[in-house]
Amino acid sequence: MEDLYALAISEKDANQRAENWLSSIDPHAMVGSRHHIVPRFHLERFADSRGQLAVRNRTTGVTTRRAIRDLAVKDFYTTASEDGELNSSFESLLNVIEGAAAEAIRSHLDLEAFAHPREFRDDERLKLDTYAAAQAVRGMRVRRQHELVTDYGVKLMNQGILSQRDLRDLRFIPHQNDHIKMFKDLSEGAFVRLADREARVVRLDAPLFLICDEPVVLLGPDSAPAQGLDPQAHAKGTSSEFVHLSRPGARRGMDDCEEVVLPLSPRAALVYGPRGSRGRRPAMPMRFHGSDALDVAEEINGLLINSAVEWVASHPEHPTFVDMPFPRPVPIIHIEDGGSPISDQTNADSRRRPHRLSRS
Repeated sequence: MEDLYALAISEKDANQRAENWLSSIDPHAMVGSRHHIVPRFHLERFADSRGQLAVRNRTTGVTTRRAIRDLAVKDFYTTASEDGELNSSFESLLNVIEGAAAEAIRSHLDLEAFAHPREFRDDERLKLDTYAAAQAVRGMRVRRQHELVTDYGVKLMNQGILSQRDLRDLRFIPHQNDHIKMFKDLSEGAFVRLADREARVVRLDAPLFLICDEPVVLLGPDSAPAQGLDPQAHAKGTSSEFVHLSRPGARRGMDDCEEVVLPLSPRAALVYGPRGSRGRRPAMPMRFHGSDALDVAEEINGLLINSAVEWVASHPEHPTFVDMPFPRPVPIIHIEDGGSPISDQTNADSRRRPHRLSRS
């Protein structure tokens, strides 16, 4: 099978390798399977020896003990053709991204007893940046945002045709194919915003980090404007000249945040520094002990809780997880258009999980 991370000598060569890889996989191999939004290898680092985690519902805060397999969603990355044929090729691509990242992470976290901590090699950065970019856009939040914006946009553009009852009762839901089609542009955008940052492993002297279903979080500056992956979208409205879309609680985006963090285990996180910092100084691992470790974990864990759509998890023996305060979840998206009934309905929609796969 083609090595998708091997250096291509031209765009034609890269395209040929991609075609060769696609022809070598079974597009139906994983149809009907349960897909992990946060990969199994990643969750295993937070689980106990029996493969279980302590999991809290983001909305209720209720804690349960769950196996890793229970955090998967059936056919989340399966596409469907117009005639209803299902295809799992995208999940196969994600497996390549995950496998490459798992190898790079393993060499830094698991071999520490046999080698000195070191900077990432360029090939490791490529694999880790690709993985972190994928995790930033592959989850339920982006898909649910797309659903809400689509429903609002269709109603906005057709409010002269639809009855008031239709505007109130109908839901216009894009197929999950659309989210998967968006993945290339979204992940490339995130990759570019990561690739010019220095990156290092930050370690704690205690197992304090959490994990959640949206594990890429952004730090500072607090004064940055509210942003999502697509921070603003403007369209002609009725009650206001413009329509403004924002992610409540997201005070910054990848363009202007100071750091991007992805927890890798209860004791370690992948941390990206400011934009343009790559190569300015050696990005050696950092260690935090005692109260400093507690402070770092508290800040990152608070961001993870706020980022989560459905669940937050920890190792079952995490010392404070069960008692952590869970603030009320903010809406997935907020629309300002002067207060139209359409935006009021969208803003009041409390559903957090995207809709399930439809074959039509």
